[in-house]
Amino acid sequence: WWATRAAVATGPDDGPVSAAASLLWGLGRVAALEYPRRWGGLVDLPDTLDDATAARLCRTLAGGLGDEDQVAVRASGCHGRRLGRAPLG
Repeated sequence: WWATRAAVATGPDDGPVSAAASLLWGLGRVAALEYPRRWGGLVDLPDTLDDATAARLCRTLAGGLGDEDQVAVRASGCHGRRLGRAPLG
């Protein structure tokens, strides 16, 4: 697993995204394709790691989220990467 801070945004409450940390996420996706048996995943952490967020991180690393390998751990919960349909206008 690679841990970053401010690599991804989960909503308007997150601060600005770090370009350097986002590049690590891109490299992590390549590593996942090249070394699938060795790769754990990517986890993005908030600036402040309180007890509840640390418990969510431990649950994520222990496989408590199933097959999720790209997770943003925040005070509001664990966020996985998803695509959704945009309404036609």
